[in-house]
Amino acid sequence: MLQLGVSHRGDIVALAAAYDSSLSLKDATPRELQKGLTHLLRQGRFIGREVVVGVPNELVRFKSIRIPPMEERDLISAAEFEAKALFDATPENSIIGHVSLGQVRQAGEARQEVLIAAAERSGVDQLIESLHAAQVVPVSVDFRPCMLYRTIERFVRRKDDEAEVHVLIDVSTDCVNVLIGRGRDLCFFRPLASGMRVLDEAVARTLGIEEADARLLCARLSAASSGIDDNVSTTDDVRMAVFDATRGLVDELAREISLCLRYATVTFRGLRPFKARLTGIGADHFVIKEVLGRSLPIPVEQCSPILNADLSLLRPADRTGNLSVWTSAMGLALRFVPGGLADKLGLSRTLRSEAPASEIAVPAELEPHSQANATQTQLPSRTPSSTQTPTPSLGVNASSNSSLNSASNSSLSPDSLSPHPSSRTASKPAEVLIA
Repeated sequence: MLQLGVSHRGDIVALAAAYDSSLSLKDATPRELQKGLTHLLRQGRFIGREVVVGVPNELVRFKSIRIPPMEERDLISAAEFEAKALFDATPENSIIGHVSLGQVRQAGEARQEVLIAAAERSGVDQLIESLHAAQVVPVSVDFRPCMLYRTIERFVRRKDDEAEVHVLIDVSTDCVNVLIGRGRDLCFFRPLASGMRVLDEAVARTLGIEEADARLLCARLSAASSGIDDNVSTTDDVRMAVFDATRGLVDELAREISLCLRYATVTFRGLRPFKARLTGIGADHFVIKEVLGRSLPIPVEQCSPILNADLSLLRPADRTGNLSVWTSAMGLALRFVPGGLADKLGLSRTLRSEAPASEIAVPAELEPHSQANATQTQLPSRTPSSTQTPTPSLGVNASSNSSLNSASNSSLSPDSLSPHPSSRTASKPAEVLIA
């Protein structure tokens, strides 16, 4: 969980954070989820109880299609039609969304490539009910490609940035998400089946240990390879055994990512990336970094978008180690923050004062309970027994041609639940969120 604020100077400040790798929205029972969230809220000293929720990939089906070019308003009906044909999904049983990925040529004719997403409403409703039981109020739900690419899109502000091609490889517990985009526009998204859990299971089988022990062993070896932990040898037999146990799986992952890069390069003219960014819980895994670095046609580097925020208000334990684990949470926290933010490599960062966040007087408008903020995110009163799914906040970008838009006929309007980023000023805080 992560809570962000934006100072009057437009700088992002991390206000509160809490992380528990054992808590999973997918695997936890409602009771376990309630207990875990209550602990995290107290541990991180969060302000308020409004949350933006990331829907697990396991509840969502994705499919890229090509259709004749059409206006955005017509895409909503087209998305519903295609979702019905592809997944037998309707607005009554699913939350349906779409994102326009760009113009392509097929058989000499112009086509529009569109990503269709459909989440089972029953699964999302069950998730929302669990969150209500934990005394938190979901104001918006978000899909994986949206939250991940938002960590890039929100920091596009210069003309040169709009032409830059981005490749993001998010290594999560159960899958690897590959995103490719240009500037503010997402052009390609594909979830791959393998994830950290598969690697941990392979290590556990090879060494004859429990999966939890294998996870801890890989974390220690990765820390040693990065120079964080000098107490672990990086050349011993255990390291080689772990490498041999996982290399075949990572080689296959590298092959699939290479195919994704080739498809995007051939499909979208001029989409030629110069590097790939590793993020997620597995971004620091020593086998993934080494094998992908050798196998992919472009350089690979670990990426921690949260470093664009001032972390001085967080506890030391929350601002050290593998900071890439905060990427999804940061993307959710940026849901209501306007774009055009300056990253730490931007020129504006070198010109501004370098005073730490602890010395910055947080303005009154950063308080989540301010009247202006409450009027823009007010929800109808609901109880867990009569939970209504929030209208999904599926916007990747500020531009309408590249935002994942809801095609579901929810009775709750997007304006009351998830206002467009441009409707809020830069001084408004992001909500507390759950990844």
